[in-house]
Amino acid sequence: MPKIVSAMIVCAILILSLTVYAQPSPHGIKGIVYLSDGVTETPAGTNFSVNDTTSGFFIQGTTGAGLHSGWYSVSMNGTGGDTVIIKACSTTHYGERTVILVEDMTGIDVILNKTLGPPVFDTGASDYRDITLRML
Repeated sequence: MPKIVSAMIVCAILILSLTVYAQPSPHGIKGIVYLSDGVTETPAGTNFSVNDTTSGFFIQGTTGAGLHSGWYSVSMNGTGGDTVIIKACSTTHYGERTVILVEDMTGIDVILNKTLGPPVFDTGASDYRDITLRML
């Protein structure tokens, strides 16, 4: 009987540790959004989004974090190994980068090197760039 109780306790501890491990936790992601030349930072106020496609976490913002116009920085909930897509766009160009989430991540830069097509307006949106970030 004591062996069965011991085995049940060990199993319970293993199951609990797996459950805790799989829970999303805060992670920081930051980088710089560059114009198509890959050197010049975008102006402050450039739209960007971060989407953890595994957990469903999504956040939008504008560049200008810190001392540089193209910097962005977010805190997001996710789990190591999640797929994260960072997108940014101006009125004429967009760029995106896909990464696998690990700890806090720095240097996750995005280059606006793809040309946008004509704006697509949605009657419920105030800015076509919001629509573009979600659709890209």
